[in-house]
Amino acid sequence: MRGRLRAGTPLLAVTLNEPYDPLHRYGFNVGYLEMWSGGDLNEMVHVRYDPDGNIWASFCKRMPPLVLDRSWKRREHAYSKLQGVIGRMRAVTGKGGNSRCWGSFHRIPADSRYPRRAVPSRRRSTGLARQGRDSPRVEERRKKMALTYGTEEYEKAYQEELARRMESEPRPFVYLTPEWVALFEKAIQEDAVYKELARDWEGSVVLHVQKAPQYGLDIDLYIHLDLWHGDCRRARIVPPEVGEAGDFVITGSAERWMEVGRGQLDTVKGMMQGKLKLKGDLPTIVRYVKAAVRLTEISQMVGGRYPDELSPEEIENLRSTVKDLAERFLGITL
Repeated sequence: MRGRLRAGTPLLAVTLNEPYDPLHRYGFNVGYLEMWSGGDLNEMVHVRYDPDGNIWASFCKRMPPLVLDRSWKRREHAYSKLQGVIGRMRAVTGKGGNSRCWGSFHRIPADSRYPRRAVPSRRRSTGLARQGRDSPRVEERRKKMALTYGTEEYEKAYQEELARRMESEPRPFVYLTPEWVALFEKAIQEDAVYKELARDWEGSVVLHVQKAPQYGLDIDLYIHLDLWHGDCRRARIVPPEVGEAGDFVITGSAERWMEVGRGQLDTVKGMMQGKLKLKGDLPTIVRYVKAAVRLTEISQMVGGRYPDELSPEEIENLRSTVKDLAERFLGITL
């Protein structure tokens, strides 16, 4: 199929440029829909455009032949025709437009005999192509776009932001912020006592801090500790779906975690008393209770300023920090 549809192929292209709303209503994230017909070729083509203007298409090979006539070019008939097309697509693919039901996307090169231009979609358009990829406004908007966790781009951006905050934020750092988590990571890595107590430990531990708007924490925070045989390979605030997938997830209110940080509440006792909730194997935690207690002690040694100690202005600064973290690195829009 990839070789059959290419520039220069004698095809009749009938393009629907106008009815966007039905597409979006059914979850299609495309610029426009094209029907191709030529000889024995009758295919549904899912078209999309990237900011460079490249055209990408995915083909539904099992689409039954569709009769194309001049009414496709008339706006008054387009909506009713499109409803039928979408119905048939849903019948064939199961979920209609679900990418798993379509083949991989292939680039369609431009050709002067078959001119193609991107028709902007209301849902996808970010103005990147209009404004130019290198304009200051585009660069600023790109920085604010959510990054994909686990990619090199994400890691580079996170480390750059962390370095900036480590340099600019006053010390002691505010408890549970990215810069505080970085200090916690370093303290675990350098603690000889913990290394000995947790030498056989394997598994990630996630500290789930429930949101507390009164302290500027407008979202739940998931602090992921990648613990392995006495070492902390990484400590990071992660997206909710990553945090929930941890081997051991300990959930508590912001007040409970501040009690832990101040040494007023032991983590293991908190789980036994129901003040903290554990998702994971409790007997494993109990077996390594001394290592768990040592982690609590390390967090106390890191110290910091607790959210309930902040002034109203500092709380708003924390709220702004959490908002930026959520939108850039956690995929959450506030």
